[in-house]
Amino acid sequence: MHIVVFGGTGRIGSAVVRQALAAGHRVTSVARRAPTLRHENLKSVIGDAQEPSVAEEAVSEADVVVFAVGSRGTTSTVVRSTSIAAVLKGMRANGVKRVITVSPTAVAISRKAPLLRKLWLRYFVHKRQRNPFNDVERVEDELTGFCPDIDWSIVRSSRVRDAPATGTYQVIPDGELRNERPVSVSDLADYLITSAEDPSTYGTTVSVVGSP
Repeated sequence: MHIVVFGGTGRIGSAVVRQALAAGHRVTSVARRAPTLRHENLKSVIGDAQEPSVAEEAVSEADVVVFAVGSRGTTSTVVRSTSIAAVLKGMRANGVKRVITVSPTAVAISRKAPLLRKLWLRYFVHKRQRNPFNDVERVEDELTGFCPDIDWSIVRSSRVRDAPATGTYQVIPDGELRNERPVSVSDLADYLITSAEDPSTYGTTVSVVGSP
């Protein structure tokens, strides 16, 4: 399998790159800087994912695209939404169908969440993170509302920690999350890779969290 990782030098993206290579896959990392990792099955595309020419070149031979682009801070941003538009354009130009995107779990308020969590998210987190969350929501809306030709999945991650893989993480359907538990970045990367070609995950939104 050839996996193209946008945001391939970020915290989540680099974990996906590393574990995909260890599993024997071919990987293309797309980022503004080259990855420090060197591997015979790793190709690096250095550039801005918001540029359609960069995205189209990167996905030309992809089987699966993992979209782990992010931005820091709380100021207004369109980095994610502009990038996903360029990526989808490149995918369509090359006949690539499969994309998995990564979002924070806090962007959505689960109907099963305890009342205190709902209040905390609505009146603290969403107010503080309104600008970046707007950008995440634009990405999710693009996939769910305007991509009937794309086999997309939205994977929301809880508090990601740099801890060893446990292999016992939970995958919870949209709206069913009760308690957000920290998840290892390695466990999150494992799910992104193992679900990459699983048709049962197409058109789904899930949260990946740590085990109780």
